[in-house]
Amino acid sequence: MNSIHTLTSEQQKIAFPQVNVSDSEIQDAIEDLENNSLPNSMIIAPVRMINDNDKKMNVYDLEECIEERNERKRKNRETIPIISEEAKNFNDKYGEKLNQFFNSSDKEYSFPEINDICDSFLSSYYDNKNLSNFESVGINLTEFDSYCWAYYRISYLYEFCGDEDKELAHVDSSKIMRELVYYIKRRLDADITLEDEDSNLSDYSRPRWLMTSGHDSTVSMDQIFLFNALGLNETELYTFPRYSSQLALEVKKSKNNTSSYSDYYVNGFFDDKGLFNVSADEFLEKVQCMIMIVVF
Repeated sequence: MNSIHTLTSEQQKIAFPQVNVSDSEIQDAIEDLENNSLPNSMIIAPVRMINDNDKKMNVYDLEECIEERNERKRKNRETIPIISEEAKNFNDKYGEKLNQFFNSSDKEYSFPEINDICDSFLSSYYDNKNLSNFESVGINLTEFDSYCWAYYRISYLYEFCGDEDKELAHVDSSKIMRELVYYIKRRLDADITLEDEDSNLSDYSRPRWLMTSGHDSTVSMDQIFLFNALGLNETELYTFPRYSSQLALEVKKSKNNTSSYSDYYVNGFFDDKGLFNVSADEFLEKVQCMIMIVVF
């Protein structure tokens, strides 16, 4: 294998945000970047991270609660039909080939094991690792790539959030949602009172734009949290976050003269897909009601 890896065209495309543009419009940028998503190692925008002193996002980070979290996921796997159906589909389609690959015999792969296989495959595939041995047992890499993304959607939507109360998503996302409500209110209050913009543009407590990094699990849980808070159908709207995905909230004025939160509205987007449009006062009220207060 070459010492310098060159991503395939499909692998290059996945490194870009999923936006609604034609291939011709973005192709020049793809070819220019090739395998370097940050030219000159330059970061062009500040990205917030969780403070080290505030790293525990939820009760499930606590050692004594890990068992409860795993038990909830186990019950979901045993009681939700689509999970057992997908495990059967996987074994029917790939079980014999993977047994040959792993030098096993008559093994059936469980839902958590399928998760590990998909995770290892996707990490290797998009790092352009040599997967010729995987292909040698008859597994088509492009086809398996598509399967893994579809599998992850099922995994996060049902295994992690399939319980009726959606408690995993509610607890996991409460910390970031609490911060989100705080910053939206600060920004709206500044706008409504017509504070001098020149004096507070650099004021971190009332930013015009806020960006927070997250893993696929974080972005998944945030989607589920918002859909449930706003009474939306997560099965229809949820999208598993592939590389470079973004969950965006846009707060806008509904008219020039503003006197209350009801004069604003919140748009929700996942990549290029519109998720919801609600008034700011409704958004803030419903999100605050869903936030779970965790005392350590």
